[in-house]
Amino acid sequence: MRWLLNIKSFVRFTVLVSALAAGGAESSEKCAMAEMITSAPTIPQGYNRLYTFLEQEKTIRSGNVDVLILGDSLLYALKNMESSEYFKNRSVLNFAGPGDRIQNLLWRLEDKKIRNTVPSSIILLIGTNNLADGDPACAIVASLRKAVETIFDIWPRARLVLLTIPYRGPYLMDKRDSVDEVDAEMLEQRFSKERVTVLDTRTLISCNPDPTGAESNKNLAVCDDPAKHTSTCYAYQSDMLHFSSDFTTKLTGELASALRQRGARW
Repeated sequence: MRWLLNIKSFVRFTVLVSALAAGGAESSEKCAMAEMITSAPTIPQGYNRLYTFLEQEKTIRSGNVDVLILGDSLLYALKNMESSEYFKNRSVLNFAGPGDRIQNLLWRLEDKKIRNTVPSSIILLIGTNNLADGDPACAIVASLRKAVETIFDIWPRARLVLLTIPYRGPYLMDKRDSVDEVDAEMLEQRFSKERVTVLDTRTLISCNPDPTGAESNKNLAVCDDPAKHTSTCYAYQSDMLHFSSDFTTKLTGELASALRQRGARW
């Protein structure tokens, strides 16, 4: 039957491409075509990314784990979280993949070894690389919803902390409208389940390049007034995409707090 499904998918894809080429496709059709990509489990592209996955898979052990981390390089950077003061004596499995898109996460979730784990809590942040690919917000939202549903199909008793996609790029303006659209869907509980907490990364990041400065609130949301933007921010590395070590420490504490509030084993 797999061949029949493949034929149906190809026919649907051909129809959508033809409509786009003719200029008659509506936005819903564009979303549907993009969603075919973002919601289809896809192996990570490139040797380094696949090698990282294989090395991670070697560390997976069946059974209980306190925290499972899923996502892209923004959470892969938390690979030393077990050694932080917030997660002492907690078992943490970081299964995030550098460069991963939502479709890569869905592929990872098919892994038999990861499905044999029993996490009490799960942390998820994914989607910024889909934005970089030009995927529309509507397709990202739909695929994120599929990822959340898949997670609860595998681990129905787990609690989930879902992080919104952070701002990115010079002056934190790259793909900003799309970031806001996706994040609004999360915050409006379109992903609502009893055991989901949505943590807004944007409210944790300050425009102030000095996190200890007295001139602005360290926890102030990113400035909406372009005149107040700085080209760099203490929360980011120089690429204005990946988090700085200072902000990673702050984020780790916020995640621990969110997990405690959701009644995780602590």
